[in-house]
Amino acid sequence: MFGRGTIMKHKHVIFYGLILAFSTVVFGAPELLLNPSFEEGSMKAPWDETRGLNSWSKWGNWGWAAWKYSAVSGIASHTGTKYVVAGANASGQHGVWEQTIIVEVGKSYEFEVWARSEGWGSAPNASMRVEFKNSSGSVLLSESSAIFSGSHPSPNVWGLYGFTTSAAPAGTVSATFQLRGDAFGSPIFDDASVSESGLSPDFNYDRTVDMLDWAEMGLAWPASFGEAGYDEIYDLNEDDVIDFGDVRIFVLSWLWYDTPVTASVDHTTVMQEIDGFGASFTDSSAWLVHDFLGGSEYLTLMDELFDHEDGIGLSYIRQPMGTSDMRRVADYSYDDMPAGKTDYSLANFSIAKDQAYIIPVLLKALEINPDIKIMSSPWSPPPWMKTNEDFQGGRLINTDAVYDAYAEYFVKYVQAYAAEGIVIDAITVQNEPGLEIGYPSLDMTAANQRKLIKKVGARFAAESIDTKIVCYDFNWNNTSFPLSVLGDATARGYIDGVAWHHYAGNVSAQTTVRNAYPSKNVYFTEGAIGEWIVGEEDFDKGLMRAANLLIDTTRNWAKCVVLWNMSLHELYNGPMLGNGCSTCYGIVRVHSVTSAVTKKSSYYALGQASKFVRAGAVRISSADTSSTAIKNVAFLNTDGTIINYVINEATGVRNYEVDWNGQSFLYPVAGRSVTTFKWPNETDAVVEVWVTTGDQSELIEQRASIGFHD
Repeated sequence: MFGRGTIMKHKHVIFYGLILAFSTVVFGAPELLLNPSFEEGSMKAPWDETRGLNSWSKWGNWGWAAWKYSAVSGIASHTGTKYVVAGANASGQHGVWEQTIIVEVGKSYEFEVWARSEGWGSAPNASMRVEFKNSSGSVLLSESSAIFSGSHPSPNVWGLYGFTTSAAPAGTVSATFQLRGDAFGSPIFDDASVSESGLSPDFNYDRTVDMLDWAEMGLAWPASFGEAGYDEIYDLNEDDVIDFGDVRIFVLSWLWYDTPVTASVDHTTVMQEIDGFGASFTDSSAWLVHDFLGGSEYLTLMDELFDHEDGIGLSYIRQPMGTSDMRRVADYSYDDMPAGKTDYSLANFSIAKDQAYIIPVLLKALEINPDIKIMSSPWSPPPWMKTNEDFQGGRLINTDAVYDAYAEYFVKYVQAYAAEGIVIDAITVQNEPGLEIGYPSLDMTAANQRKLIKKVGARFAAESIDTKIVCYDFNWNNTSFPLSVLGDATARGYIDGVAWHHYAGNVSAQTTVRNAYPSKNVYFTEGAIGEWIVGEEDFDKGLMRAANLLIDTTRNWAKCVVLWNMSLHELYNGPMLGNGCSTCYGIVRVHSVTSAVTKKSSYYALGQASKFVRAGAVRISSADTSSTAIKNVAFLNTDGTIINYVINEATGVRNYEVDWNGQSFLYPVAGRSVTTFKWPNETDAVVEVWVTTGDQSELIEQRASIGFHD
């Protein structure tokens, strides 16, 4: 960057004269598609395949491509009232929407679209594709970028996808831009965009062409290719000479300004208190960190996970009570008995198996960050309490003796952990109730859960145990379960809130149940990021996925955001006994041979919040900008600092403006990034800026601070 103190040279006199000549011309990156929002055309009967969508063509290999109206389909378009769908239900089939436009040789193009799934049937496969063609229509170069790879987006809401094409090869006269759905599933698309990606006079990438850009351009000319002062980024007409032709392009661009996405932040409007952000030390995770890694590497990793200065300051841990699906040892509970034997007095209760490595890692985490809160959840009761006498599936035996014994089991667990120096802040009485599957699980109905909660709640009260009881602990697609449990007044009196997972349904379920019982808290207790969502090693998609989850859940009242495993290795994402999630990632990966630690994208997505949003913070009002490429959520810490957590899903920079307390700031948010703004509650506040980008060029990296202004 050239120094500002040198810009008043004779070249700038010429520059200002040119401004007068061309000041009425406005520069921008124009939209090249016609009808990009799919709103224009002759809409006939709602499902009539003969109806005409202007400017777009459709075709398919026994797949389908349809133009739909939101009022009929029941699925809201991203903007406007219409969208398109393309998909197939048999191997080898596909459906395509496409548009062909004139392009220039040597130019690259930004191709973006908003997409989601119709949500029924098989998980979709969808992609974006561009074909550069010559005058005879032959394809010279084709490129594609996956949108969905055999998975429904979760939550199934509109998300922005895109990529930058290669330069159009010699001989190109046109390019066909395609939105494609392959077998299987039914992806839908809205608000597509194609724009030229080439050279721009916005040299500092703040989406405003102004004196800061001229500070660079003004000192770069005249110069020719091969000379010491030549830099191709200032050769705007790409003729190998930086001269008046380039200055003219710059002047035509003067004060081009990308309209910002504006979020009004109000720290006086307070929502839920935030308990924290984190993940789970499953048996697999705890062993991998404590025993396999061990030594100084273990201590370093724990600091990187839980220390606010040297790491990301994770502040919430959800712990399995006994076995779970992610375990390297045989399934166990805290009161296992030989087949056919019972122990209603719980005389054999013991947490000894947790003392090997699970309790040590929890104690170390608490030593590093005493503000950590811990929630615990069982995957299965002791098998002798179940109808099938097995860890997998079955129900609790429906007798008071069993329910009473199981309630006492929770009491003993909380007390035993307290004796180790670990306070259990909350419990759920069953992970994913109703799920019977090939790993530890329990078919628990809402009626079963009501009955058990009343037993546990009464025992906690009798023992003066402050541990909170949280109901449900499963997916967004079933609001009737928690509503049924909360509908029992006695059970409701013991319940602090409702816990949610993200594997089915829509995040709005959290708000639906919260609105029915506004005094009850909302917890987001499990969200796995894995290969079925983001592919094998797609850092960019994983970052956007995890960051979206954090924003969506907290804007829907969650007081914690907990991802699944803290750490796993690369071999089927284990170590794992069997039948667990072989495609789940930990937020860090510990290599099974080299012990190398790799921080996954979810580590950084969580860290952009957990490093700055401290225990006792509250969510505060900030404008919902989710209809754009930028989404945000805001928090107020107990020390008065304000945190604004922002993602930009677009491939390019987007201007973002924050209006707060009668002042504002404008910032160019990097494409495919998570940005955290932090400022004190004072006039003319200085704002810290921390960024993680999808291309990994910045990883929770602090940029230069900016300031509010009137």
